[in-house]
Amino acid sequence: MGASPFSVSPATVFARPTADDVWLGPTQRAALSRLSSGPTLRVLTGEAATGKSVLLNRAASGPGEVVRLECSGPRRGSGDVLAALLASADLPALGLDEIDQRNLLGVFVQHRRSQGQRVVVIVDDAHLLAPDAWCELDRLRAIKFDGAPAVELLCAGRTPSEAHIESFCGSEPDEPALLRLEPPSPGDVASYLTWRLRRFGLEDLFTALAIQLVARLGGGSFRAIDVLCQMAMLIGKELGVARIDAQTVRHALRALSERHAERVSGDGGQEASMPEAQLVVSRDGHELRRIRLGSRTMIGRSEHNDVALPSPFLSRHHATIVGTPAGYYVVDLNSANGLEINGRRATRAVLADLDVITIGPYRLKMRMSGTPALGDPLPPPGSLETTGQMPKPPPPAPAIRRIK
Repeated sequence: MGASPFSVSPATVFARPTADDVWLGPTQRAALSRLSSGPTLRVLTGEAATGKSVLLNRAASGPGEVVRLECSGPRRGSGDVLAALLASADLPALGLDEIDQRNLLGVFVQHRRSQGQRVVVIVDDAHLLAPDAWCELDRLRAIKFDGAPAVELLCAGRTPSEAHIESFCGSEPDEPALLRLEPPSPGDVASYLTWRLRRFGLEDLFTALAIQLVARLGGGSFRAIDVLCQMAMLIGKELGVARIDAQTVRHALRALSERHAERVSGDGGQEASMPEAQLVVSRDGHELRRIRLGSRTMIGRSEHNDVALPSPFLSRHHATIVGTPAGYYVVDLNSANGLEINGRRATRAVLADLDVITIGPYRLKMRMSGTPALGDPLPPPGSLETTGQMPKPPPPAPAIRRIK
C-alpha cells in the first residue's frame, strides 16, 4: 500500500538524486550514447536545467578505470584552468609558474595512462569560460600517449559555447563532436514525474492532464518542473484534495508568480536570483561546517564575521565573498597573510564550483548547485572599495549614574 498522498515532504520527493539514482528518458539516453564515445573533445550544448550536468558525469564514468579532472566555469584564463585541474588531481601548484604547472599536469596524465587508466577532463558551464581558458583546454589535446591523444575532454554548456569550440578547436584534425540536447518532450516529463513519485508510492498523485500542463508550463527546464510540482503538492495539501489536477497546477503557477513579483519588487530581489551555493569549511582534513552563501559573506578572525575562523594567521576581517546573479567572487580585504585560490595567490577572483580558498590553516570549498546568469560577476576594481566595510556598531549606551 502506498504512502498517504501528502505524508511525504515535496522537498524530499524532488530532492537532488544520488549519482546512482538518476532518471534518463529517451531524449537523454540518446544524447548520452553520443556523448559517451567519439572524438577526444565532445561538447554537449542546450538550455539551462535540461540535464546536461547529469549526462556529463554519466559519460565520464564509462568503461574502465577513470581519472576525473574537473574544471567548471567561469574561468578567465590559462592560470585559472591549470589551477583547477591540479587542485582536482590533488597536486600542489604553489610557487610554480604556468609552464611548470603544464609540465606537472602532463607528467600526471602520462603516469595515469601508463597504468591503464582513462583521463577525462570534465568542463561544466563551459559557456562561462573566457577565450584564454579555452586555449588552455585545447593544449591538453596535444598531450599524447602511444601516439594518440591522452586526454578526453567532455564539456557541457549553453549554446554560446559552440562558437568558442569552433574558433579554437574546429581546425584540429580530430574534429570535435558538437551535440545538442533538446528540451524534454511531454513524454519525457511524464516519465520523469512518474519516476520521481514512484519511489514514494505516489505515482498516481498527478492526473494525466496535470502532467501535460506541467510539461507545457515547465518550459523544458527540469528545475522549473520540480519547483512547480513542489508548489502544487503544497497547495494540494492545503486544499485537502486527493490528487493534483490541472486546476491545482494553475493555482501553483499563480502562487509562484506572486512570490516572484514580491521578491523582485522588494529588497531580496537580487539574492533570490543568485545561484545556490555553500561554503564547506575544513581544517586538517576534517569538515567543520557548511555555510550557505548570500549576497555578502564576511570571513575573518573576529566573531562579528559571518564565518568566524579563530586563528592568529587570519586578520579580523580577512576576506568577503560577494554573490550576484552571475555568480560569486572573493575579495581579499588587505589582510596580513592574504589568501589562495586553488593554490594560487589572489586578491580577488571569480569562484566556481569545487574551487578551494585557503586562508591560514583553513580550506573553504565552493559547492555551487545553481546555474549563474550570463555575464561576469566581478565588477570593476573601483566598485570594490566598500565591499569589505562592516556595519557600524551601535553607539555605546550612556553610563547610568546613581543619584543619592
